[in-house]
Amino acid sequence: MAAEVYYGNYQFLPAPLITYSIAQEYDEKENLIYRTITYGLNGTLLFPSGDFGVIMQKRQELEDALSRDNEVFKIVYNGDVLVSGCPRVNSLEFTEGVWVDRIDYTAELFIKESGAIGNIETYSETWSYEENEDRRTITVEHNISAKGLNTATSGNNALENARDFVLSKVGYNNAPSFMPAFTEGSGALQPYESFRVENADTYESTYEVTEKFILSSGTYIHVYNASYSVNENGSVNVDIDGEIRGLGRGDAAYQHALEGWANVLPRLPSVASGVYLRYGGTRNLSQSPRSLNLTENKFDGIITYDVSFVDDVNALPSGIISFELVKEIDEPVTLYATHTIVDKPDGPVVQDLGTSTEGYVTIRGRAQKKSDYPLYLLKDFINARIAAAAPTGYGTSYRVVQKTYSIDDSGDIVEFSIRWAFTAPAYNSYLTYL
Repeated sequence: MAAEVYYGNYQFLPAPLITYSIAQEYDEKENLIYRTITYGLNGTLLFPSGDFGVIMQKRQELEDALSRDNEVFKIVYNGDVLVSGCPRVNSLEFTEGVWVDRIDYTAELFIKESGAIGNIETYSETWSYEENEDRRTITVEHNISAKGLNTATSGNNALENARDFVLSKVGYNNAPSFMPAFTEGSGALQPYESFRVENADTYESTYEVTEKFILSSGTYIHVYNASYSVNENGSVNVDIDGEIRGLGRGDAAYQHALEGWANVLPRLPSVASGVYLRYGGTRNLSQSPRSLNLTENKFDGIITYDVSFVDDVNALPSGIISFELVKEIDEPVTLYATHTIVDKPDGPVVQDLGTSTEGYVTIRGRAQKKSDYPLYLLKDFINARIAAAAPTGYGTSYRVVQKTYSIDDSGDIVEFSIRWAFTAPAYNSYLTYL
């Protein structure tokens, strides 16, 4: 029984002679990318009737059959399928002849089979590392693209194969282990993905991904500028403008920015004091900001701020509406002893006992803030003012004997009172009063 040759629903009659060849493609690392199996068909269409209309009809049927790629190609012998695949048609040629009772033809079909690295025909991959201007972080860009092979028994899955191959290689865990080798950051660097780009070419069956990472020792990047200025009244302003950029994608970036702000905020007075002293400040810079403005971008995970500190003790922060402080001193009374001496004409002897009753220093006041001004900043401001007015030069052995502190129902008005007792000359220490 003769062999039967089919392509889709078309049967080659009579069966053509078949040639078979294999070509293998390797990448630059000698990995087998794919191999190409080529089938050459050398056949004849026979027309004993010599009817030219029939001849043209049979030729058209062959043309139509081979005009479609990825049909099932099979060779059957005695009911057994010897060869099966879904090739693409590379060429069909009808040889020169009289086309009376026969037409000779040649056709070439080919199949690309995947190799060791996946169902792809070609691919490229690059990693680039660049130091950022902050000199602490590194931007990493990873690009990978692939052209897929069609391995489907019907249809075409080349693009899906390209996609699957590319996605198997994304992520910083696939970065070269020795990188970065020349670029440098600060601290123990960890990757935080910043964004992704993907492209698909449905015609060429190619898929490409570009992803970027930030290598950083922390979960956020904080940059700021500080300025020092002297007003016409001689008071000094220290202004700090900063940006906190959370690392990562989606909600993670915003959460990291919030964590960064929680770390940065308590350090701002110290940063301002450093600038103040470095550029010639000679008084005490307020540790409570005169103004503080915040702007947040949740989508990009960015918080920007500007904060101002002054050394003018009479200046109120912009969020504080009013502040009153009264200081009262009750002087101690020196104690004396009187001794009556018999026959002493000028009267009794008065002895200084070297001690006194307790004196008192009382500081009381009231502060009111705007509703959107943080209460903890108001308390910091009050503490700083109390510390500046705390007793000194009146005596030693100061001790707090009374302390009251209250907030009204609105949460915007604070009233406070502190009383110290003392006996003899001066001693002072800084306390947190509220």
